[in-house]
Amino acid sequence: MAKSDMFRNQHKELLDLVGKITPLLNPQAAKDKSADIRAALTGLAGKITMHLQVEDTVLYVKMLADPKAKATAE
Repeated sequence: MAKSDMFRNQHKELLDLVGKITPLLNPQAAKDKSADIRAALTGLAGKITMHLQVEDTVLYVKMLADPKAKATAE
């Protein structure tokens, strides 16, 4: 398992959620399924928030501490 697998899996989960929300974003569905859309968007926002926090506190900290990664980024 690569060190980045967790992040890749999270990206896939986020894209899957967006894929489920997208078909609901038309006028007819929005009128009939507003509670479902709100719940899906709330779930997506929570997952994005958690993902960004983990990236900030784990991924980027490790990358900045790695001289090779830091040199590549600069």
